[in-house]
Amino acid sequence: MKFLSFAALFAAFTTSCTEDDPCKDVVCGDYGNCNEGVCECVYGYEQDADGLCNTTWSAKFAAGPNAPAADTVYGETGNYSQLYNMTITVTDSVNLSTTNLGGFGPSNVVDMEATSSYDLLINDTDVTGRVFNGTGTINGSEITLNYTVTYTDNTVDTCETVITK
Repeated sequence: MKFLSFAALFAAFTTSCTEDDPCKDVVCGDYGNCNEGVCECVYGYEQDADGLCNTTWSAKFAAGPNAPAADTVYGETGNYSQLYNMTITVTDSVNLSTTNLGGFGPSNVVDMEATSSYDLLINDTDVTGRVFNGTGTINGSEITLNYTVTYTDNTVDTCETVITK
C-alpha cells in the first residue's frame, strides 16, 4: 500500500514538470526577453519586421540632415509662421539631438527623449539660455512637436513644428 501511494505521488509531481517551455524556440533579438512565449523588448527598443527586439525607438525620429520644418508660433509678441530646415540625430536608444529647432540657427542644439516608439519629451536649455519644454509624436513620415520656448527675458512662445522626414 505504501508503494502505491508513493508511486501515485511520484507520478503526480513528474507529469507536471514535463510541460513544454513556451519560450523554448522563441528568439527575441539582442534587446528582448521571452515571457510566456511572447517577446518583450527592453526600454528603448521595439520589434523589427522579423519580430526581433533590435530597433531603437529613437531611430524612427531621425530626420535630416536639413529636414524641412514648418513652424506655427503663438507668441507674446504676436503669431507667425516660418519654414526652415533642421536635423534630428540619434544619440542612443532613447535620446536624440536637434539642430536648428525653432529656426534659431545651427548653434541651437536641443536634446529630446523618446519615451515610447511614438512619443517624445522635450526638456532642455540651449546654449543661449532658451528653455524648450514640450512633447512630440510621429505619424508615418511626419514628426509633430508641441513645445514652449521661454527666453531669458521670460517671454514665452508656444510652437507647433511639423518636420517631414
